[in-house]
Amino acid sequence: MARIIVFFLAFSFVVTATPINKAVSTVSNETFFADAQHCYPGLGCFTSHGPGGQFPMTPHEIGTTFYAYTAASSSVAHILDASKPATFSMVNAHKRLAILIHGFTSSHEDSHLQSIKTNMLHHSNGEVGTVIVVDWRHGASALALPPYLRAASNTQVVGHQVAHLVEELRKHHGVNPHNVYIVGHSLGAQSAGFAGRYALSTFHWKLGRITALDAAAPSFENHPGTFLTKNDAVFVDAIHTSASKDHNPLNGVFGFVHAFAHLDFYPNDGHNQPKCHNPLEIACHHEAALLYYDASLSAHNSCKFYGFSCHDWATFHAHHCTKHDAEMGYFADKIHASGVRFLATTEKYPFCH
Repeated sequence: MARIIVFFLAFSFVVTATPINKAVSTVSNETFFADAQHCYPGLGCFTSHGPGGQFPMTPHEIGTTFYAYTAASSSVAHILDASKPATFSMVNAHKRLAILIHGFTSSHEDSHLQSIKTNMLHHSNGEVGTVIVVDWRHGASALALPPYLRAASNTQVVGHQVAHLVEELRKHHGVNPHNVYIVGHSLGAQSAGFAGRYALSTFHWKLGRITALDAAAPSFENHPGTFLTKNDAVFVDAIHTSASKDHNPLNGVFGFVHAFAHLDFYPNDGHNQPKCHNPLEIACHHEAALLYYDASLSAHNSCKFYGFSCHDWATFHAHHCTKHDAEMGYFADKIHASGVRFLATTEKYPFCH
């Protein structure tokens, strides 16, 4: 219930708040240009014109931490430090490196992300060698003011930090960026977009894949240059689960409505998830993307989320589209498909028909 209240209060603030005035302060290793940009070594510069309409918090304030896991130690975290290559030793440079990024008011301890991490290491057919779970809880907190707008702005810094870490892993540990796969939920998906853009513009390489789990819409949708697109990785796929055209966060509509990836999945028309019955649990539809993605790994041998190419949901719901040509979730990159796909899910795990 506490998390529900946090989502309600914080997202309601998006409707009424105006961005705070820009301020200049002094932080070590930081260069300031009043009313222009804030710059940080290795991370580039930031202005007040991004998502949230204000300067992001400093990297020190956000406190981003990278927790790495392997199949042999899936319950024991190893902290990676981009400035200390000696901490990279446990990263398997010969297999896929997965990076998970949480969303608003969450942390790396989120039970959904921890489950996805474990299932990636044990149910990806041996593809994933290391999983890094990103923790930016202080930057994603509703305690910062204004809460959601501040967190939305911070996605820029987090994205650049992720790209910087991958660059250091590339230079010092032999990691191939094309083997790097980022999965982001909500604001985490938008952080992934910033990671992809910063990597391409600054380091001149492209991430292999980004999966957006109900990418956050407020402060991003209809603001070109701020949100994840298919240009930010070799392959970008998206799962839309709280994407309704009324754009009302108070009704639990937090997710991106429009298609923006190479492959966009709209289970249950992208906003009416069968498991979400309680109107007070306004984050239920938004979090359903995490559950579907997790099930695409843990139940893959018996259950697959097949997507159907259809003109719209009504046509699909009327059973006029009978041929599936895509699979939602972890294995979406195994079938060469693009465009919008519809599918229906069930109320209970493993959620697929």
